[in-house]
Formats: sequence, C-alpha cells, structure tokens
Amino acid sequence: MNNPFIKNIVFCFLFVCAIINIVSGQTFNWNPNMAIPDNGPQTCNSQVVSGLSSNLDCAMFGLEQVCIRIDHTWDADLDIFLQAPDGTLVELSTDNGGSGNNYGSGAATLTCFDMTSVSPVTAGGSPFTANNPYLPEGDLGTINNGQNGNGTWQLCITDDAGGDVGSLRRWRLVFGNSGSAGSPP
Repeated sequence: MNNPFIKNIVFCFLFVCAIINIVSGQTFNWNPNMAIPDNGPQTCNSQVVSGLSSNLDCAMFGLEQVCIRIDHTWDADLDIFLQAPDGTLVELSTDNGGSGNNYGSGAATLTCFDMTSVSPVTAGGSPFTANNPYLPEGDLGTINNGQNGNGTWQLCITDDAGGDVGSLRRWRLVFGNSGSAGSPP
C-alpha cells in the first residue's frame, strides 16, 4: 500500500468508524437479584457506569432508555425511580398494574421506558410488555442536563403495601446519540 491517496482513504475510513463507535451508543446491563422488602423502606440498587465519552444532553448524547425486570405480585404496590449520578430523580412507574404480576416476563423480556413511546405506563397492564416501550411517569429528559453520566446510578423501588413480595432481577441503561429530549410542554 504505497499509494498515499489510498492510505488517506483508509485512514479516514478508520477514523470515521472510530468516531461512530464512540458516539453511537452504550448499553449497561445488571442482574442484581435484589429483594424488595414487603411494605418496607425504599431500597436502591446502585451500579457504576463508566466509559461514557460525553456529558449527557438532549442534542448530542444522552440517556435514551431504561429497562427493568421485576418479579413481584401485585404491581400496584411498587414505586420505581431512577436516580442519576448528579442526584436527578425520575419517576418511572408508581402504583401501576393493579393486582397483576411483574414488570417484564421470562429471562429476556424487559419492560422499557423511553420518551419516544406513545404508550403511557399508567395505561399499561402487567407484565408491561404488550406496548413496550412505555412512556414513564417522569421525564427522562431531565437527566440529559449536561451532567457527566459516568458515576453511580440507582434504581430505587418501594413496596408501599403489605402482603406481596418480589425482587429486582435485571435492569439496563441505554445511552446514545439521540438522547431523550423529554416530553413536550
């Protein structure tokens, strides 16, 4: 490869591929199998995100989606929130699902939340997979506020009534170059 023109083309191609790889998106998955205390205090699963190359904003790069898998009888007992490293708290789902069981189903199907959905979680039913993804009760766009997304994220759950138990099985954060801008005013 002695031709400088071809070398430049190959270099440019590799450079563009590297940039696309950095900015296109990153997914973080966790399997905590954390018990949710019955009629108990809020419990949070903390996980560290590292390797994000850009601060979170709506224009270039941000949080796009949150997905969960919770095994729990009587979903209406649950209040579920996401907390970002800077302390921003977003309500995902509170007291939805009636007497139904679970968020997600089986080993692979998660209930996902993103701001592009037209299906509000408040209108969904357990196990919240029929119209996946769902519009959360809070605005995910508030997380894309210019903060550094590297750090400790928490998924916090409260079971606010007695008689039913459950566990947080899995959760996932998806970051990408079309960060959630939030809901329209």
